[in-house]
Amino acid sequence: MKTLTHFLATLITTILVGQAKAAVIVETFDTVPSGVECGRPWTNQNIILSFTATIPSGGGTAGSCSFGTGSGFIDLYPSSFVMDFSMLQVPVSRIEADIEVYGSTALSAYRGSTNIAQTGRATNGTFSLSFAVSHPDTCAIQSSEGRVNEVRIFTVSPPKLAIYKTNASLTILWPTNESSFVLEQSANVAVTSGWLRQTNDIQVDGTNFAHRPSSTVEAASFRLRRVY
Repeated sequence: MKTLTHFLATLITTILVGQAKAAVIVETFDTVPSGVECGRPWTNQNIILSFTATIPSGGGTAGSCSFGTGSGFIDLYPSSFVMDFSMLQVPVSRIEADIEVYGSTALSAYRGSTNIAQTGRATNGTFSLSFAVSHPDTCAIQSSEGRVNEVRIFTVSPPKLAIYKTNASLTILWPTNESSFVLEQSANVAVTSGWLRQTNDIQVDGTNFAHRPSSTVEAASFRLRRVY
């Protein structure tokens, strides 16, 4: 039978693998597919990108999807450029877009269908939005006429798991202010499928969620996964 020590070692290995650093994803528009069409997405650096029709809530009129592409830029006249973050495993904390403005232009961020932040300006420069509590799963740049030269997506480190051993029991902790992450368990840390979400035996302990694995489990790996 595998011992509690083996179980604990497996948990620690999982935690060390999951500790990613904060990063900046830079989109310079050098990967826009040739012949791209409105509503046909492509993926770059785990972000799903697409041109879509304009909408009133983006700060303009509805229904136009006219755009151009070049080496290191995109032109919107008018249309929306949408970035979908659903493939990212870390929250987005800030979005910056360098835009040459020739007409009405707005940078908007959404969580689901809710617009959680928006900024617009009438002069050239950097549009920016920051997120401390509610993080977006998509954002859009809408312009009646504008050139986007670069977009920077800032992400934050995922929360860390902590493990405490008391006598013959283990407790796994992670911050309650990271409610967009769920705890998952697998018998093998190397696999990409077969991870099961843990919903039982989770309590609030101060500023942390606490999960106490069953004493009958011989070996397991745990991870935090972001959900929307």
